[in-house]
Amino acid sequence: MNIQTFLVIGSLVALTYTILNINSKVGTETTWELNNEAVFTATGIGQSLLQEIELKAFDENTISVRRTSTDSLTTTAHIGKDSGESVESTFDDFDDYNGYVKTNTLERLGVFTANIDVYYVTTMSPEVKSVNRTFSKRIDIYVSNQYLLDTLKFSKIASYWVVIKWID
Repeated sequence: MNIQTFLVIGSLVALTYTILNINSKVGTETTWELNNEAVFTATGIGQSLLQEIELKAFDENTISVRRTSTDSLTTTAHIGKDSGESVESTFDDFDDYNGYVKTNTLERLGVFTANIDVYYVTTMSPEVKSVNRTFSKRIDIYVSNQYLLDTLKFSKIASYWVVIKWID
């Protein structure tokens, strides 16, 4: 073999390495672009669900009557859909969304799945589920999609305000 053969082989190896490196970078950039688009979309879905839930009553027992005692709120064991509330359009209070799973299918990014948890929390420990009824509920929404690098979590603490009239 002469030197020209070695130069041709070396050039082909260098060209192959360059092409593989470029393809790798393009693939990585595409992955990041899809992830970024999925993050924006998932954020819109999560925020939209939070806003939708906030428009509902705090509790089934506060829809038409003002409550001043936590004893009159839904028990922790009964947080979730009430009878006759099988679809989202029939939900009338926060905790109807507990355990609810909503899917959105988009042409470009596929299926986005939102899992919702609603539970009582105390003012001093809003990250811990309370075993007792309180005037604060936490709404956690977890949104996932095949292009997201991790599940996105959206949380909101909602409180029920009690107005007490002082009698002199």
